[in-house]
Amino acid sequence: VEEHVGRETLQEVPELRSLSVVDLEELTRAILRIDPHWNYQTMELIASTDTARMQRNIRQQHRWGEKLFQAYVAAKPKFAMSWHLVGPRAEDSMFDIERYEPR
Repeated sequence: VEEHVGRETLQEVPELRSLSVVDLEELTRAILRIDPHWNYQTMELIASTDTARMQRNIRQQHRWGEKLFQAYVAAKPKFAMSWHLVGPRAEDSMFDIERYEPR
């Protein structure tokens, strides 16, 4: 992943640090699990009562997903790919956020 994503992105997104075994040429669907209650950046639990902070956290995790997808597209893979966010509740999930089709 490092040659496609770059070290900077891997350092910015804690979830990406363990993806060095992913072959982007074979990736066709990225399903990213979001957790509104866990802040990966600060490694802190967010209380259910702190809804504003939970919403900011969901937006941050969505931005990380966008960065991962953009890195995939920048690698100009041969296969089509789409990405999705899956959360603990239906309202936290988003499907087919973006799709890449090779030319």
